[in-house]
Amino acid sequence: MPQAIILAAGKSSRFWPFNLKHKSLTQIMGEPLILHTIKGLRKSGIKDIIVVQGPQKDIENDLKDKSVKYVVQSKPESTGDAIWQARKFIKGPFVVVGPHKVDVKEYLPRLLVKFKTNTAKAVLLGVKTDRPWDFGMIKFRGKKIVEIVENPEKGKEPSKIKAAETYIFPANFFDYYKKVPQKEDNLIDTINLLIKERGAEFVLAKEEPVSLKYPWDLFAILEHLLNNSKTKVYIGKNCRISKNCVLRGPVSIGDNCHIGNGVEIKNSIIGDNSKIPHLSYVGDSVIGQNCNLGAGTITANLRFDKNTIRAKIKGNPVDTGRTKLGCIMGDNTQTGIHVSLMPGVLIGSNCAIGPASVVFENLEDNTIFYSKFSNVLDKKH
Repeated sequence: MPQAIILAAGKSSRFWPFNLKHKSLTQIMGEPLILHTIKGLRKSGIKDIIVVQGPQKDIENDLKDKSVKYVVQSKPESTGDAIWQARKFIKGPFVVVGPHKVDVKEYLPRLLVKFKTNTAKAVLLGVKTDRPWDFGMIKFRGKKIVEIVENPEKGKEPSKIKAAETYIFPANFFDYYKKVPQKEDNLIDTINLLIKERGAEFVLAKEEPVSLKYPWDLFAILEHLLNNSKTKVYIGKNCRISKNCVLRGPVSIGDNCHIGNGVEIKNSIIGDNSKIPHLSYVGDSVIGQNCNLGAGTITANLRFDKNTIRAKIKGNPVDTGRTKLGCIMGDNTQTGIHVSLMPGVLIGSNCAIGPASVVFENLEDNTIFYSKFSNVLDKKH
């Protein structure tokens, strides 16, 4: 059975306000995403797992799983470089996956079957896409893979099938890696060299595998995990759920949470130790750990014009593709009574929002915010 390398060394900069740790440590259903991925690998028969993490070693410190090997990528260089850091542990063929691939057991067994009869080749996971210019696209000659074309121009797409960033590589992968120029896309160069000299096979995914680029991508992961557990609502340990609450799945509530009287939570993730006392609505939102929402706090999750919601990431507007999106709130943040949070607003960690405030724009970490009539007082700690 191949080994597995999980790549978890990136900075997660587009995952603010949950990027103080690696995004794969975000908890859903009481466990970090990377642990769901590790369990999926083990259920597929892979026991020897190496995690490539950043210099802060947050994966290793949080997981405390001694059955997993850990290596550090000291600088956020290429994906190929991250795989290279694990080479001392690799004894034969190996799987490469992202740390958030909580659905890996849905498609990895099919890749393993394909690899058993093609052990000298790379095996790729492919999936159809209607945005080929955004991905590495598989080029075919007949049914044979000839290369991966990165971000092709519109109108020059070699196929409709992208490489979905889950691979099985032969044991001599590193011999090929050493032959390509060391630059940002050296993994694609290595795969293309393997394809040229050894060939490659692919397995077509039945549906789009989960991805995790932006915070709202957590909703698809939540839905997948709850569907597999055959439930719509997860409630953690030591929670208090008061009378007259409505929990409309998919919903994940962390440990030690208090949900007060008359609260409605719909399609949302609530972090550990958070409190939503009473008469509040949380819809299509992610609320971090140790948050406290004052009575009557409302997350608006639908635009008046019903168009898709745009959120600002690193100062730039991004179309989320979602017609319903509430608030993304970091850890240790609190709101006063009767606060209204507009659709797609991102609020940082360690913030305080005064009573009766209406929040239309993102709030950075450590912000104290009050709105009174048309004036805004925005101070930093």
